Formats: sequence, C-alpha cells, structure tokens
Amino acid sequence: MPDFTKLVNFMFEVQLLSSVERSGYRVLGGVKQSVSEHCFNMAMFAYAVSQLNSEIDTFKLMKMCLFHDLPEVRTGDQHYINKKYVNADEEQVILEQSENLQNGDEYIQLIREFNDGKTLEAQIAKDIDQLEFLLVLKRATDIGHKDAERWAYYANKRIKTEIGKKIAETIEQTRSDAWWFTDDENWWVNGNNNKE
Repeated sequence: MPDFTKLVNFMFEVQLLSSVERSGYRVLGGVKQSVSEHCFNMAMFAYAVSQLNSEIDTFKLMKMCLFHDLPEVRTGDQHYINKKYVNADEEQVILEQSENLQNGDEYIQLIREFNDGKTLEAQIAKDIDQLEFLLVLKRATDIGHKDAERWAYYANKRIKTEIGKKIAETIEQTRSDAWWFTDDENWWVNGNNNKE
C-alpha cells in the first residue's frame, strides 16, 4: 500500500485556495470570488473553448487552468498594484508544491508553460484567465456596478488570441442573465400551470 501522506498534504493545500480571495475585487468593491472559484470556472471555460478547436489539447488546457494560480495559496493573490511593488517567488513555490505530487515535474512544466505563454494552450489559458474575469465584470455591470465596465476595458486589452477576442466581444454583447430567459414568455408568466 502506498503512503498517501504527500497526496493528502497536497489536497489540504489545494483546499485552502477556497479561502484565498481574489484581491482585485476588494479594490473594485461589491464583488467577491475565491481563487478556487476562479480556477474552477477557468477549467470549465477551457473545456468549452477546446471543443471549438481540434488543435487544442483539452486535458492539458484544463490542467493548466486548474493549476495556474495554485502558488497563490502560499503567496496570496496579488492585484496589479501589488505586482508593481512586490515580487513573489513563484518558482520556489512551485518547486516546493511539486514535492507532494507523484508527477511533480508535470505540474512544474505546466505552470512554467502557462507563464511563458508561447504554446497554443498557454495562450488560450491566459486569455481564459481574462475571459473569466470579464464574465464576472459583465455580471457586475448588468446589475448596476458603476466601475466594472472600466475594469473590463483593461481586461479586454490583455486578450491576445482571435478566439479570445471573439469570445470577449460576445461577453460584452450578452446580458449575464440571457441564459435564464431562454424559455418563452408563457413559461415565465404561468410556470408549471402551462401543462394541459
């Protein structure tokens, strides 16, 4: 029977991401999200985007999105002003975190690849990082947040791929509750009373 201590230690650390808040939202105000929520949303986004292009390695892209912010459990999430003044030693973090993984080299490689941004999956993952941010900002805008649209302007500027730009355009043009109102008006008026 293998020793599961390292696996369990890794998962205890991963669990802590749910208590690490995305710090930029504290500056924006009125929006909250944990790093865990952000990574999960990105992984779902990665799966959906990868279905649009057969050249994308779905599993690799999803892993990259799940792992990309894991170092923040040790460094905290730094918003753009923090990053201007504070340099977190992410390389040291990923080397130490990888010690608790059976295949820690893959984890190191995926984070480095994401940070380098040269492969198709890394470029798409970086765009998805911003696209997930845009979804949050669009919802905030739709419910009346005054500054979210200004933040979205800068997030849009960070998107590099053509597919990312098209998705960002669609986010901007789609109400965040559009999916909710896909049934006809009769359903919204009468609900289950429509049944004959």
